[in-house]
Amino acid sequence: KENCEMFTSEGKTRQEIDGTTARWIYVTGQCGNQGRSGMLFLGHPENYNAPEPLRIWDENANGGRGDAFVNFAPTKNKDWELMPGKQYKLRYRIFSYDGEMNRERADRLWNDFAYPPKVTVQ
Repeated sequence: KENCEMFTSEGKTRQEIDGTTARWIYVTGQCGNQGRSGMLFLGHPENYNAPEPLRIWDENANGGRGDAFVNFAPTKNKDWELMPGKQYKLRYRIFSYDGEMNRERADRLWNDFAYPPKVTVQ
């Protein structure tokens, strides 16, 4: 917990995130003597219940250890009836990075994932 920060596309921090919705979330911290690094998790806008609710462990999780845990949880606030024979698709992208992540970069990466450029060859 002393080495983990979380931020969402909606401006929430680790203390506020659990149960809120977001397009993306990043987890960052100091990596030994190597500097800062982290992971950026992107949810696709066509996913069920997008922007999806997030499930995280807060800083008091696991007896106060504050272990990091993050996932998109599309059924956290809404039922999803799955029917036999029907196909379902959820899309995510995960970036690992060295250095810093900021809101502008995370938004650009999410937009590139959510709305990729379309190319027509004639």
